[in-house]
Amino acid sequence: MNRGNRRGRGTHGWSAVALATVLGGLGLCAGAGCGNYSNKDLEYLTALPGTDDVAMEAPLKAAVSRADEDEALKMTTTVTKMVNLTAFGLLALVDEIRSFTPTAREQNGRVWGPFPDDKNPGWQLAFRMTKSLAADGVTPHFDYELVMIGPAGTNFGSDLQPTPETTVLAGWFERAGRAGAGTGHLSLTPKPARDAGAVLPNLEKVVIYAFDYDNRSSLRTLDVTAMNEKPADPTKDAESSTYHYERAPNGDGGMTFTFLQDTVEGPAGVDTLQIASRWRGTGEGRARISVVAGDRAGFAWVDCWAATSLTTYNELRGLGDPSTCIPDL
Repeated sequence: MNRGNRRGRGTHGWSAVALATVLGGLGLCAGAGCGNYSNKDLEYLTALPGTDDVAMEAPLKAAVSRADEDEALKMTTTVTKMVNLTAFGLLALVDEIRSFTPTAREQNGRVWGPFPDDKNPGWQLAFRMTKSLAADGVTPHFDYELVMIGPAGTNFGSDLQPTPETTVLAGWFERAGRAGAGTGHLSLTPKPARDAGAVLPNLEKVVIYAFDYDNRSSLRTLDVTAMNEKPADPTKDAESSTYHYERAPNGDGGMTFTFLQDTVEGPAGVDTLQIASRWRGTGEGRARISVVAGDRAGFAWVDCWAATSLTTYNELRGLGDPSTCIPDL
């Protein structure tokens, strides 16, 4: 892809990779009663997302790593790893919440906290869940949020509706039959707390990181949206990115991701690029890379790889045979 004049590191430059340290080390069990919980508590806790819900599986690669590995395969693998770092950090926090009993039990809700935030003196944290019914009047629906409560005098609302707290993590889940099946949403929004003076290491630029997942059928889907504060160096850090991921039981998968970054040489500044990768559970794959907007808008090429992780066709470089590519699923 050198002829496409790609620059910088990676494809999005996100730094939210240590949430387990940032939010997970909150001392939530201190005074909270870690230990037993009831069957009704479990109903709430199992509505929280698991690894299969918000993480991606990268394409199968050759057992022995190769220096001449296909470029599109490298890119796809790098993106899945970066998204997973954030997902695993969020899951670490969710797992910590699962590890202790609620502070308060309500008829259709559970509350944990508030607890002191040992990362930010004077701040507190609380986690809340509520249960209701979806629009069909039958499907169980769960909402949850982690809030940061600011020191005395903090107001995240307005003069007419003041509130001392802001949501930093929120989500919902709707069950669909079998255990764990359903649709859900999970989002991280640290900016208001950060702007109010909370110290959130590794989240200095993140505005939002949101996951939407659906595991009701064997074809699991995941959509991720990420937005950063405008970066100091737009050639290296993306302002925003979107990802759509699919995975079948046999290992077949696909991901389409779009990101805004000054990637292509020229006067337009920030460019919009889209990469659509598809792969088989046996390792073969293909990707179409497109410049959607910016310098060289409309320019696109196809890159294919074999189960050996080697390139079989690169349209940009005029290498290989297009008949070796898997179908564009």
